[in-house]
Amino acid sequence: NKLLLTQNKYSVDLLRKHDMLGCKPRKTPVTSGPRISSYDVNYVSQFMRCPTDIHFQLAKHILIYIKGYLGQGITLGGGNYSELIAYCDSDMDGCLDTRKSTLGYCVFVGGNLVSWSAKKQHTISRSSTEAEYKSLANAAAEILWLSYLFDELFVKLSLPCKLFCDNFGA
Repeated sequence: NKLLLTQNKYSVDLLRKHDMLGCKPRKTPVTSGPRISSYDVNYVSQFMRCPTDIHFQLAKHILIYIKGYLGQGITLGGGNYSELIAYCDSDMDGCLDTRKSTLGYCVFVGGNLVSWSAKKQHTISRSSTEAEYKSLANAAAEILWLSYLFDELFVKLSLPCKLFCDNFGA
């Protein structure tokens, strides 16, 4: 048994809201040269409070990119859907401008990636252990939210859920 999870409706609604449903799709999320990654999308999202014209152009380009991938999503293959495992990490002082760390996690259900995040910390950590604790806290909050979701869907998780990090101090 396989299950396809998409955000097709959300994507179409977003394109419709910005009158871009009829746009011609593009193959790359942004035009930052040969090195295109989810980092570029994350970068644009950091300027939501005070965007400039450049940020609006980049956001529009991302929407045009999304248009080309409507209907695609995450395919969950067969597996033990009661097992939830998460991994988290941080990069101490990762941003050279602000000295803030980037925190990240990924969550697997039955061996399938279902949730992930990477974002800059709000404050500066004093140690790699502190940065890892913050990453662990974010991942734990996501695990808790997913466990509530699974409970509402009448899917029983085997407890405790597993959360891994690579910092000995944490």
